[in-house]
Amino acid sequence: MLFCLENNKKKEIFIKEYFRILVLLLVLFLISCKASEAPISGFIKHPEKMKKDPSLPFQKVWFHHYFNIMNYSRIIISPVKLRYLLTQTKLERQNLRNYFDYKEEDDKYTADYFRKSFINTFKITKGNRFKVVGKRGYGTLVLNIAIVEIVPTKVSVNSVSGALMFVPFGSVLLSAAFSAVMLPVKTLIGGVTESGMKSYIAFEAVLKDSMTGKILATYADRESQQAALFSFKDYSYFSHIRGIIDIWAKQTVLMLNRKNNKIKIEDSDAFTFNPI
Repeated sequence: MLFCLENNKKKEIFIKEYFRILVLLLVLFLISCKASEAPISGFIKHPEKMKKDPSLPFQKVWFHHYFNIMNYSRIIISPVKLRYLLTQTKLERQNLRNYFDYKEEDDKYTADYFRKSFINTFKITKGNRFKVVGKRGYGTLVLNIAIVEIVPTKVSVNSVSGALMFVPFGSVLLSAAFSAVMLPVKTLIGGVTESGMKSYIAFEAVLKDSMTGKILATYADRESQQAALFSFKDYSYFSHIRGIIDIWAKQTVLMLNRKNNKIKIEDSDAFTFNPI
């Protein structure tokens, strides 16, 4: 009789813990939404022409109706511009590195990484037909990029969640629960998905003919860090941002190598189980 009672108690505890995890996953799923569009920066002259293309992962795109991508096989990746960065809110500025005047250095680091990531992705992607070059010429595109927002990870806030990992009895669950509670709080503070508490970045891009200077395409996107039960990226200022930039680079290479505009390029997921 006692054995049966102990088994029933263990089952009851297991069911409760299982239910809590399910609720936690549901909460994370519900709050894992994609980033909203960034405000207009002024880098793209006619942003009103851009609209959402369901076949592409970017929030807004525009292509000149005479633009034939098959006429091009080389590309110049220009240095990434920072002068179109939007003014940060008070909450976005709340970063330990800013107190030590690292912002200018961090912005330059992000711009340099952005360009290097795009160049490298064009070089290593299988099936890519574009050669990265440094000089203008016929059949050559110029990709101009401007970063309009950079909000690094709030490492100090995430460290509280990490500390819970060392608490006995259900440490992983406690840490994940803290993250689940903080995510909607971060969202509500700003009133939008990009509250300044999460890490996110936004860019605008212009594709031109290198010889005529004619604008052939424009596109823009804003991405925030992926929601997760636990992520090691939460303890590095730029890990989330580097990951987003790398995805954009892959998406750009795929977009320029499409044989027709009916081929869909998938967007990144808002939620991930990958902790790395």
